Amino acid sequence: MMLLIGLSLAILFPYFPIAGAIISGSLFLLLVYLVLKKEFRTTMPFSINCLLFFGIFADSVGNTFNLYEKKLGPLWYDSWMHLFISFCLSFCLSWLFSFLRTQKKIDIGRSLIWILVFSLTFSLTAFYEVTELWDELYFGGERIFGSHDTPKDLQWDMVGIILGMLIYSAILKVGQKRKVIDNKIGLE
Repeated sequence: MMLLIGLSLAILFPYFPIAGAIISGSLFLLLVYLVLKKEFRTTMPFSINCLLFFGIFADSVGNTFNLYEKKLGPLWYDSWMHLFISFCLSFCLSWLFSFLRTQKKIDIGRSLIWILVFSLTFSLTAFYEVTELWDELYFGGERIFGSHDTPKDLQWDMVGIILGMLIYSAILKVGQKRKVIDNKIGLE
């Protein structure tokens, strides 16, 4: 069900007014919250929810004000959004797989987690590119700007995925070092 809702949103999202995009994106995040609460008895950290919500907001602002056709610094707005959204997704999935590993819901090593996070996130971003094609072919959309648009989008998706994984990994390492220090001085 979540896949169908996500697919529908991927196709329709650029056509929602800003309020509709924020409401539908928030409802999708609520669905994710409910699934995590029911299936795993947990919720995503507030910071990850904020990241995902900000991604939805920035995308809807870009669609509403035609920012996807403008440059923002050295990159097009579209490139920044691909980088940021894939960063958010890989960060979120890194948290999810790490959580499942620490709760003994999955029994895999960290290296395999990173491979899964990269593969799953890149698959989702590639699938999004397919929805852009479907929108152009079957619904009259104009979301592909030239023959290099899709490979360029996937390139920035890959950069965002790697950054998300590296930053999440760094946060984990800082947290582990802090835990060791807390144990040594008796705070835990």
